Amino acid sequence: MTAPDRLNNLQILRFAAAMLVVLHHVIWTSSSYNLSMPVLAPLTGWGESGVDLFFVISGFVMVYIQALRPRGAATFFLNRVARILPLYWLLTLLLLLLFLALPQFFASFETTWQRSIASFFFSSTFLLRELPVLFVGWTLEYEMLFYALFALGLLCGGLRLAILFSAIGLLASMFAGFINPLALEFIFGMAGAGLYLSGHGKRFAWFFLGLGVILLASWIWIRPDLDRLWSFGLPALLIVLGVANIRQAGSNLLTYLGDASYSIYLVQVFTIPAIYKLAIKLPVAIPTALVALTAILATIAAGCLLFRYVEQPVLVRFRRIV
Repeated sequence: MTAPDRLNNLQILRFAAAMLVVLHHVIWTSSSYNLSMPVLAPLTGWGESGVDLFFVISGFVMVYIQALRPRGAATFFLNRVARILPLYWLLTLLLLLLFLALPQFFASFETTWQRSIASFFFSSTFLLRELPVLFVGWTLEYEMLFYALFALGLLCGGLRLAILFSAIGLLASMFAGFINPLALEFIFGMAGAGLYLSGHGKRFAWFFLGLGVILLASWIWIRPDLDRLWSFGLPALLIVLGVANIRQAGSNLLTYLGDASYSIYLVQVFTIPAIYKLAIKLPVAIPTALVALTAILATIAAGCLLFRYVEQPVLVRFRRIV
């Protein structure tokens, strides 16, 4: 996107979403190593909401970009493939090679050739009902399904048909038991983009943002007995509507971290376990909170390096090919 079209606030929100997921996996990893962490214990499960933010943002951005610069179905889909596939394939391959070369470091990891192949083709969740090799990749499999449905809609007509086709396809897949209702958050995002493009949401921007933050934060204490689509998905929609409609931030460190959020999101599969394995092997006991903080900071740093020296160059080369 060019500078005037770019919604920097959404990029910053991507970083926040990635960090919520990182936080979730840090808490989960601490628990799996029987490391007590009272400070973060109340946040157990809350970090999953980062995925809901990602899905709503994706639905919003696909409609927003297509409305600003209409593209054909093939161009749209190839652009999405170029954005997701190269880095995901590289890290999936790296994980498999490390597993083959150093199996002693992967005591809790196992795979089959079916799972490995399905992982490369974004289908392990749907066909095998298993997580892909790079376990966070299950969200990317949902993303790719959404992109495919959106592209098919574009193939049959314009943006409105793409939205309709995507919504019907996701709803039909959910009722057939093929996907989790969580995927309907892409529809939330598309609806949010429609409201944003109409201009009617601007006057309520701060209300949307404030209410969304309050609802999402209140989950920590209330933990309502609601489907995730409502407990996390609805607040995510309100937050996206809010940040899209308020004044956009200029390019800064946070927007750079937002640009690097995909790398941060993927690299946590390597950094978090590595930090914890190292910490428990040290001759002196390290406070769990310090281990957790180190894992989070290491993930951010590794993600930024991966973004700068791998994701960006590979993306440029891959787009030239496709």
